[in-house]
Amino acid sequence: MLSLPITQKSGSKTFNLLFLAAVALVMLHGSATRLFGQATPLITEFGTSSGGIAPYGLAVADFNGDGIPDVVVINSYNDSGAIAVYLGNGDGTFKPPIFYLPNVSSRVAPTIVAADFNGDGKVDLCFADVFDAKIWVMLGNGDGTFRSPVSSPLVGSGAPIPQPVWIAVGDFNGDGKLDVVVSAQGIANASNPYPMLNGVLLLLGNGDGTFASSTVALSDYSSFGQIVTAHFKGDTNLDFAVLSNDGIYVAFGNGAGVFTTYDTISPPEYENPGAMVVADFNGDGYPDLAVVTPGSVNASEVFVFLGDDSPLAFGSGYLSTTLTGNSAGQPGTMVAGDFNGDGHIDLVIGNQEPPLVSLLQGNGDGTFQLPTSPGAQFPNGPATVVGMAAADLNGDLKPDIALVTTGSNSLTSILNTPGTVGAAIFPINFDFGAQVVGATPATTTITIGNPGTSAMQFSSLAVSDTTDFSVTTTCGSTVAPQAGCTISITFNPQATGAKSASVTFTTNDPLASTGKISITGSAIAPGASTSPAELQFSYQKVGTTSAPQTLQITDGGVGPLTLSAISIQGDFQQTNNCPASLAQGASCTVTITYSPLVPGSEVGRLLIMSNAVPPQSAVALTGIGYVVGPMISVSPSSFDFGSQYVGTSSAPSVVTVENTGDAPFTISSVAATAGFVPLSTCGNLVQPSFSCAIGIFFDPATTGSQTGTLTITDNLSSSPQTVALTGNGTAITVGASGDSSSAQTFSSGKAAYQMSIAPVAGFSGTVNLSCVGLAAGYTCALSQPSAVLNGSASASVTVSVTASTTTSAGTHGTPGSEAFGRIALACPIALIFLGAGIYPRWRRRFLAMGLLVVAAAFTSSCGSTAGTVGGGSSQTYVFFLQAQPASGITIETPLTLTVPNQ
Repeated sequence: MLSLPITQKSGSKTFNLLFLAAVALVMLHGSATRLFGQATPLITEFGTSSGGIAPYGLAVADFNGDGIPDVVVINSYNDSGAIAVYLGNGDGTFKPPIFYLPNVSSRVAPTIVAADFNGDGKVDLCFADVFDAKIWVMLGNGDGTFRSPVSSPLVGSGAPIPQPVWIAVGDFNGDGKLDVVVSAQGIANASNPYPMLNGVLLLLGNGDGTFASSTVALSDYSSFGQIVTAHFKGDTNLDFAVLSNDGIYVAFGNGAGVFTTYDTISPPEYENPGAMVVADFNGDGYPDLAVVTPGSVNASEVFVFLGDDSPLAFGSGYLSTTLTGNSAGQPGTMVAGDFNGDGHIDLVIGNQEPPLVSLLQGNGDGTFQLPTSPGAQFPNGPATVVGMAAADLNGDLKPDIALVTTGSNSLTSILNTPGTVGAAIFPINFDFGAQVVGATPATTTITIGNPGTSAMQFSSLAVSDTTDFSVTTTCGSTVAPQAGCTISITFNPQATGAKSASVTFTTNDPLASTGKISITGSAIAPGASTSPAELQFSYQKVGTTSAPQTLQITDGGVGPLTLSAISIQGDFQQTNNCPASLAQGASCTVTITYSPLVPGSEVGRLLIMSNAVPPQSAVALTGIGYVVGPMISVSPSSFDFGSQYVGTSSAPSVVTVENTGDAPFTISSVAATAGFVPLSTCGNLVQPSFSCAIGIFFDPATTGSQTGTLTITDNLSSSPQTVALTGNGTAITVGASGDSSSAQTFSSGKAAYQMSIAPVAGFSGTVNLSCVGLAAGYTCALSQPSAVLNGSASASVTVSVTASTTTSAGTHGTPGSEAFGRIALACPIALIFLGAGIYPRWRRRFLAMGLLVVAAAFTSSCGSTAGTVGGGSSQTYVFFLQAQPASGITIETPLTLTVPNQ
């Protein structure tokens, strides 16, 4: 089992996979004799802390930062020192082991992973506890030592509790933190937790060496084992493949930590697989899967499933190579890489029976050549190979093999044999992963080495895609024997989408003069958008907390949005349900409250750090702290309008409403008692230190003293606020005085009316007088043009009517004229309504239009030369005494004039 240490370079997420999966991505060019050539493997006997030891597997990484690969071995029983760390000497040998005895159950799973789980640039260790169903992480100190392990449970749903079998790591939700997939036995079924289901669990990393609760990524009745990870569809979403007893299950991720589909692949001859590796065996740029299955003692089979761009990634079928003779047996572990320098991926298989290691040279099409020699033998007696990895153990720039065996209980180094001239490339393939368009470009370094004994010529460095990639080198024109140089590749995508290119150079390597490095990556443009764009909290009392408000963060761009931090400024607080990574188009919620510490206006910000460009976005937050609160002042508290003529409106009295506090209040209504009419300019909200005006009009409908109330309803505890209102409704009456009458007979060329103008409810003022509607041929004279009333005494006026000298009284129409028909209807109506003098205001307003019509009728009928009433010996005419106060309704009192016929 090979480790996956993570190193971040140039501010970008660049994964330097240490000889990825045992040189699964390494190409070594050189002479055909570059095979495992030493006569005897270098063997390091295991030491123990307390007796015997039973190795399970191993991982390779640089634990102490000296540039030399180190090895960690996991052993099956905890009481013998479950973890053993061997620091490399740089020549294929190792220092005595450092043993760790974690506080776990007596059994661990047979895999251990070396990677950076907390992002500090130091390699950590991860393994699984079988019986306690936990994942353990030992954080590295960077000097070859490790801290005490921390655990994360594999949560079971009912019974049974899942027992881990194999683990693998990768970033499945795109948040930059390593996650873990675990094959396990006994995963409970959601609908019935008790049947014995098996499957794969996913634990998303928290970035500190712990993991979130597990979810079921895959479940079945099959027995699951080894897991490998890769981008099988060629997209940016990480997938996994897991061995089972009835096939290989391939689960495809959606980039957000969810596996939506899976495929099952197996040939007819498939049974009881021994080991699985992932590599590009036919050079088409798509990951392939190789599985070795144990057959009989004399035969076993290697199957290669070729990846492609079909919907389920493996539509091209499979190829097989049958192993016989010395290479057959019971294979237990396998690594891939170009070990013989011909540019094709080879396989190294470790057998359990018979105990040997064999090299199968790849043909570049997914098939392999059978070994021509028995491979590496073990001098210390029977040994079963249980763990194997590839790395440059002696610094000669060629992949070697590190393996552990049971039986002899040893850590063994098998070193590659140098040729004369060669070009060693580490790694041969590199995936930049997801890179944000416009962000800081990602850079990786590829090592070019000359493991041979002669100088290597180097020239013609080029990259096929110069838009998104660029290359530089330190190699010069010549690379000395046993020396190396580097090629730096920069990924700076200009637009979204999947990207791929080839970096090529030429050498004088006799087997492969053209070196080739395949590079891939994906360009995304996530966008952190918020709704709403700002939040306003308005006024909040100091020392208290507001009601919460929420906003949504949405990935409105292309690719997953990694949320590295959500923070807040000012006297505001936030909680959120946002995951570390949002899938494209997904949203999460931030809940914000406001708790002011001091009074006054405040502006804060919600800050969102992500992998978008720009990396920081902000939401404006505003609020106003107060101490006292709203306070209302209403003045004056009362108002007397004095006297007002009925049916008219007074000049307004102004009531001032002022907010003397430090927070606003709201006014819901302004109303007044009948007879008083309010007109408010205050609106609904009154801010601190602001005032507004309410105008009050007195509009009496009846005479006499009247009281009322202006009521202001608000949201204060003292509501409602009131203002006392008083006023007096006044009027006048017009009628015949004393024994006089409003009906007179025309005699001796004249008629006289004695009229009285009287005040009602203390009316004071001048009343203008006039005659209207007098018949043609007659004139009217008043003893005085106006009457002055002092509130109590009446005023008298004489109305005199005389005939014109040119008009005879006997010529004023006849009862049979056309006007008589109109006057028969109009005059009685006018007499009924107008004779009352003063009416309630609602009746007067209702009759306003009617009076106009009646007056017009009287003018054209009752008071016209044709407007006579009656017949026979006399004619009767109607006209009006008009009394008009300076302010108020004009009163027209009807007067009748009877003219005898002559």
